[in-house]
Order: sequence, then C-alpha cells, then structure tokens
Amino acid sequence: MTNSKQSFADDFKDRIAKIEADAKSIGLNWTSICKEAGLSRATPDRWKKRVPKTIEVVTKMEEIVERHKAQASAA
Repeated sequence: MTNSKQSFADDFKDRIAKIEADAKSIGLNWTSICKEAGLSRATPDRWKKRVPKTIEVVTKMEEIVERHKAQASAA
C-alpha cells in the first residue's frame, strides 16, 4: 500500500486508476488489457463502481485484528 493509513480498498482503487492512466498515456485501452489478462471487459468497470468482495473481506479482517489488538493493549 502506498500509505500505511490508506485502506486496502482505497489502495486497490488507486492501482486501477494508475493502470488506466498509464495505459491511456501509451494508447492502450481497457479492452486490450483485459483480453491479455484473461478478464471480461466489464470487470474493470465493475471494479470502479464497487471494490471486489474479496478486498472488502480483507479490509474487514484487518479491522477485526486491529480492534482486538486495541482491546488486548487496554487490558
């Protein structure tokens, strides 16, 4: 992650935006990137609207661990 305070989901969104910007700067489009990566062309569009569930679950797990760490240090 680029910033230790940044959530996993925010980092994911930043990475998708960077891929899109870098690709655009060299004349590459999502269709060709998706084809090469073996993804449906609609996948990045879905990711822009909603972070994949697996990333949301990882963020939730991080929050649970942090909460338990805080409780343990308070005890």
